[in-house]
Amino acid sequence: FKPKIGTGAEVYVFNLTNPQSKPLADEIQSILVSVGFKNRGVKEATYILKDTQVAALLLEVGFINNSTDNNLFDSKFDEIASRIANAILEVAGKQTINNCLTCGQKI
Repeated sequence: FKPKIGTGAEVYVFNLTNPQSKPLADEIQSILVSVGFKNRGVKEATYILKDTQVAALLLEVGFINNSTDNNLFDSKFDEIASRIANAILEVAGKQTINNCLTCGQKI
């Protein structure tokens, strides 16, 4: 273990050939890179996601022991959350949103 060596973001899918989760994983990874994270790619996580019954992703958004990643995450949190939410909605064929439909809070 060496602090501050790891950096970047990566998205895991159960199977890289899944036609539902792979396009979303690619889109979310692109979002994370566009806000400034190092591109660690889209990868398979067959063990972690093995018992999922639907398309599932695991997002690794920066390294907790890397102050640069933490600062980027903190300073762009709203943008990251909003863009990930809208990517999910777009892939699902739903209208994108900017505010929570329940409480009206900006997302």
